[in-house]
Parts: sequence; C-alpha cells; structure tokens
Amino acid sequence: MSKVKIIFLWSIFLISSISNVMASCDRPIGTSLLKSYYEERAYNKVWEIPLEELDLSDPEVLFILAEINTGDGEEAYKYYVKAAKLGHPASWARLGSYYSLEGPDQDLKKSEEYFKKACELGYEWSCCYGKNHCTSRSFKTMSRWVDFLMGQGRVKEAWGFLKGADDTKDPEIAFFKGVFYEKGIQIPRDLNKAEEYYLKAFHAGSSKAAYQLGIFYLRKNKTKSQYYFDKACKMGFASGCLARYTGQVRDDYSSFVDKKQKYRFGTDILETLAKDSEKS
Repeated sequence: MSKVKIIFLWSIFLISSISNVMASCDRPIGTSLLKSYYEERAYNKVWEIPLEELDLSDPEVLFILAEINTGDGEEAYKYYVKAAKLGHPASWARLGSYYSLEGPDQDLKKSEEYFKKACELGYEWSCCYGKNHCTSRSFKTMSRWVDFLMGQGRVKEAWGFLKGADDTKDPEIAFFKGVFYEKGIQIPRDLNKAEEYYLKAFHAGSSKAAYQLGIFYLRKNKTKSQYYFDKACKMGFASGCLARYTGQVRDDYSSFVDKKQKYRFGTDILETLAKDSEKS
C-alpha cells in the first residue's frame, strides 16, 4: 500500500474520531440545556436541540422527549417505555394512564401493574390510581381530585364536588366547570357559561384554560385561537406550543362526548378541526 493511500486512510480515521469526540462532548451540553429549558417551560427552545446532542441513556431526557411529543402518541409511548425501563417513576405512571384509557389499547391489568411499579418507585400520585380508593384528602387541591375522578371516568362524582366548589381560590376549578359546560357533562351544554369559566380561569393563571380557549375558538376565530395557544405555550403548557408551532391540536376532554373516537394518550389529534378552520 502506498504512503499516500495510508496517509489518506489515516486522515479519514482521525476526522471520524474527532467528529465522534466532538459529538460526545456536545451531549452533556445538549442534555443540560434540554433539562434547563424544560424546567423553565421554554418548550419552543427544547425542540431546537438536535437528538444527537442529547444523552439518550438518561431516563429524564427520554421522559422530557415523551412529554414534548404529546401530539404524536406513538412516539411519546416509545420514549416513555425506554425511560420506564431505566427506572423513571413518572414514565411508569404515564404508561399506567395510557393503558387505563378506554379504547382499543386499553389493558386494565397492565395499567394496574404499571401504576404499582410507579408507586413502588416513589411516585405518590400513581399509588392512588393503583389502589383506586383515594379520597379528596389524598390530594393537595380540589381540582387535582376532580382531575383524578375524571381520569377514572367518575364524572358524576367530579361534578358533585365541582358545582359547590369555590372557583375564586383555585383557577383550575373554574377551568373544569368550563369543561363540563362546554361538553355538556352531567349538565345541559352551555357554551356561553363555558367561555365565561374558561376566561375566568385563564385570567387567574390557568394554562389549561388558555389551551382550551384555543380549541374553543378554533372553528370560530382562528386569530383568537392562535392567540390563546400562544398564551398557553408561554404559560408552560406543552400542548399549547405544539398547537401554536406545528398546528397539531388535541382535546383531552372530547372523549367524554364522543365515545367512538380512537384513543392515543387521551384522544387523537384533532386534525379535522384544524382543517375546518383553514377552510373557514
């Protein structure tokens, strides 16, 4: 082999080695940035970090990737599974929630098993799901108790707590009242009251209400809809960023109205709504 050829091959090897070293050096930086942005709720910046700059052996990184991929159920599921296998408690809980939902993938045995695993790893919220006999005292706020009941499909109990609850102290109470009025759950549908409660919750600081207002106005006023999606994103609600920057929208509460929907981490992406708004 000629000296020229040896030098050429050696230079390729060196370049490749240096590139690999540089990439591996970038991973701690990218991983730190990802966690920092996620903690700061700067989700638009999270999406700018290339995967090759992340440490994909870190379960927290995998969990964050799952959380920001909520519009893509299959992709989120894969990341949750990988994180759970590496011992991430919240990921086990997310998988427990996934298998508890009504739909083609429902598996209550798996759901119970995954909630139990999350509970054993110290994720207290999942202990309630696993035992399935929590009371309102098990939760720090009334709205979290209502959220739990709705996740269990116990909407009658949820409304029983909601209708007499003070929505001036907890904005999420006003938000859930809006959901019940918008969807007509347990009570006659009233869109004016729904809008009133959503706005009340939003002005009191509810990012969920901001996002739901984005969906609420999607067919009627696209400019308003985008305004509230943007607000939800800036308030730290990941789905708001997804709707604002990618156009992917999902309504976590539509399943209480239409039982024929397919489910992927709550509901399918409501692409039809987005298409309708574009036509109008």
